[in-house]
Amino acid sequence: MPESGTVSAKKKRTNIDFYHSPTQLRFDTWHRLEEHTNRLREKHMRKADVAALTRRIDEDLTLLDTMEFYTAFPSRDDIRFLRQLFEQQDFGLLSRVVGRIVRALTGGTYRSRQINLRVPAEAEEREEAMQHREDERQHQRPYFEVLFVDEGGPEDVKRLREALHGLRRRLTSSGPPSSTNSTSKEGR
Repeated sequence: MPESGTVSAKKKRTNIDFYHSPTQLRFDTWHRLEEHTNRLREKHMRKADVAALTRRIDEDLTLLDTMEFYTAFPSRDDIRFLRQLFEQQDFGLLSRVVGRIVRALTGGTYRSRQINLRVPAEAEEREEAMQHREDERQHQRPYFEVLFVDEGGPEDVKRLREALHGLRRRLTSSGPPSSTNSTSKEGR
């Protein structure tokens, strides 16, 4: 008789095999996480059983941690922040932050400005409105992402990140629109 872990692993593998596009898997996982965190917040407030939802959210966060290793937004620190909120059982804030990530990914706003998930959403929305007006004036600056693959350690990543941020600031202040959004991955 096979172990239950083996059957579970095979079932998860089959579910992942359903996707032909990693982008679609990522998109669906973020939306599923948003739904699960909203339901968890509501059930936790009612003091209902949340064991099944916490297991699903843990699985979603684990899968996203792997996928987000290769993306510009959200950063690895953002995923750690979500995990921290989850482990501290701050389900209300977790739900709001996941919702902000899903909106930023769906609308592409992370491409035109840096999203700070630790800032309250109201301040972020005011900044977003001001940024929208600025983008209209500048005709939306060009955007691209760069993936660096290297054997460098955390200090190398930190230096590269700081250099890219410095370049972005110089380009922005010198007149022409900036063409980078260097959301580097720390510790990769």
